Amino acid sequence: MKKHIVFTLSASLLLAACASAPKTVTPQHTVQEYMAMTDEQLNTASKAGDVLAGKELGLRYLKNKDTAHYKDAFKLTKKAADAGDAQAKYGLFQFYTSGTGTTKDLNKGFKMLQASAEDGYAPAQFDMGVYYHENRVAKDYAKSFAWYKKAAEQGHTMAQLNVGGMLHSGEGVTKDDAESMLWYKKSAEGGNTSAMFNLGIMYSNGEGVEKNPKEAIKWFSAAADHGHAKGALIAAMLYRDEKDYANALKYAEVAAKNGNPSAKQMLGMMYLKGEGTKKDEAKGLTYLTECLNEGNYYCGQTLGMTYYLGTDVKKDYAKAQDWFEKASDKGDALSTFMLYNMNEKGIGVAKDEAKAKKFYDRLAASSLRNKEAKEIMADIKGYQEKYSK
Repeated sequence: MKKHIVFTLSASLLLAACASAPKTVTPQHTVQEYMAMTDEQLNTASKAGDVLAGKELGLRYLKNKDTAHYKDAFKLTKKAADAGDAQAKYGLFQFYTSGTGTTKDLNKGFKMLQASAEDGYAPAQFDMGVYYHENRVAKDYAKSFAWYKKAAEQGHTMAQLNVGGMLHSGEGVTKDDAESMLWYKKSAEGGNTSAMFNLGIMYSNGEGVEKNPKEAIKWFSAAADHGHAKGALIAAMLYRDEKDYANALKYAEVAAKNGNPSAKQMLGMMYLKGEGTKKDEAKGLTYLTECLNEGNYYCGQTLGMTYYLGTDVKKDYAKAQDWFEKASDKGDALSTFMLYNMNEKGIGVAKDEAKAKKFYDRLAASSLRNKEAKEIMADIKGYQEKYSK
């Protein structure tokens, strides 16, 4: 499991307080008062010379996608930027780079972004980090890290996540897993679900901290509780390993609702076995079928082996063959082998050498690109000569 850095540009245009306030002009009202004003009140205040009221109105037009007022929005925001307001400069960066309300100009946009960042506006500092990291300007990991850290120190949770990620990877800074953990925790405590997930990984692997399965599952569960699908899947797996089937079922269902086919595979088997719930073969089969239809051939393989061995359901070779065929059609080497073996030896089905050859040939073809198929082919003794004629 790998940790990751998030490169998405900030989109914050709200009047938000920073730990270290960015440059602005002297306000005539509090942030809350500006935000509470109607458009008409802001317009009146702007005409009376309050550039921050104009900025709030301009950015509100942009946020609300009020296309009829985009040109006005640009002019009002530019007036506040020209007066020295850092957030307005960041607004101009977005106007210029998108061509909203003005002619698109990436160079002017970057200059406004840099000016806003230098004036202490955290979203701009974060985006400067993204620009240097993603090669939108000359790639420079050291500069990227420096800008992320400036934003992170102001409480920007995405920047805190990326500082943690770069400290972990050693990009632009000396690798330091212990320091990485601290930044992930700051980001997680601020509500960032990716940071919660990364903490789970760090505690699982013992990176920057001693291995601690309880802390790992705590952070994976926290990420899941905030909608992180992969965190939910891993939490479900860990709870199932501990035989805490109630929580395993809970988090597997969270992951499944977010479209994770592996979670549906787990749910299918849990309902077939009655783990954390009443045994429900119909529901188990529904989850496994959905999983297979979404491209996870292991679900077809699982069902095929379940019917073939008679575990958790009544042994049924016809159903086993049906599920093996579905999985084989999606590229599963083991299912293809099972079909070859059943038809060649007549296990549970009428012996059929033509079908056996068909699945042998499929397995042979896939062995050229599939490691599992290649290993299976190596285990088949005495048949290559028979079927190569």
